[in-house]
Amino acid sequence: MPCGFVAVSGQDTPTPVLERLQEFALGLRMKPVLLKSHPNLGVGCIGDPEKDRYLRPLKNAETLGKLLVEAIT
Repeated sequence: MPCGFVAVSGQDTPTPVLERLQEFALGLRMKPVLLKSHPNLGVGCIGDPEKDRYLRPLKNAETLGKLLVEAIT
């Protein structure tokens, strides 16, 4: 079953959280959907999603949603 990840961090990079989520999902034999942009493991955000221009969480969330729909259909 396909799955996607979202992680928000107050100050640090959300990558370690996304990595742990991926390990957990793989242990359950799920199929994580990967993004083509950083962070590839899922949607990451540092602080306010509307102000995070580096990780672009709102745009990546939309992309992840579309990829999940494609993976399911």
